[in-house]
Amino acid sequence: VSYLKIPKKLTYSCTRLSWDRPCEGALELKKVEFEEGMTAIPGNTCSSRDHASYIEEIILPESIKTIGENAFRNCKKLTSVSLPKNISSLGSSAFNGCSALNTVTFHYNSTVTNTSTGEELYKVTIGSSAFTDCISLTKIEWTENIISIGNSAFAGCSALTEETLPDRITSIGNYAFSGCSSLRSLALPEELKELGYNFLEGTKVSY
Repeated sequence: VSYLKIPKKLTYSCTRLSWDRPCEGALELKKVEFEEGMTAIPGNTCSSRDHASYIEEIILPESIKTIGENAFRNCKKLTSVSLPKNISSLGSSAFNGCSALNTVTFHYNSTVTNTSTGEELYKVTIGSSAFTDCISLTKIEWTENIISIGNSAFAGCSALTEETLPDRITSIGNYAFSGCSSLRSLALPEELKELGYNFLEGTKVSY
């Protein structure tokens, strides 16, 4: 089996333990597509131990709003990911250890919600360790929808060199970019209110 389509009604992908891995060890599985209409990818759906994943491509429909923790952890042959504009939350370690991942694309969502304090643009949060140790990651296409970056979210992304963060981000977690050993420049957002400790530990940022 080289191609797998995940049906939209799937809501749970772990049978016993939080670290069960349904797609692990499928030696010929290269491409996984999630059916249109699915709104949440369950945790651990495509995760693996170290080198036991052979998935090279994932297709996410516009209907996806959340990606569960560890969903694609250690998919070491995955090279790029395009996140639908309706994504609101990336779970912890969602793409942790995807060592071949070189491009991550967020898409702008112009949806505005009326609140008691006025209109608010659609919000996106990046969970803790979401992209930790994605050592080939060189390009992140950000969107103004992002409001927070979790602890260690991009820790160990040693190929990143310079980033300008979207202005609507209000929170950056502890160790968020620690271990990004090639990072020379990081422009912080104007709306930033919370900044975690050691967020630039082990980088080359000098100004």
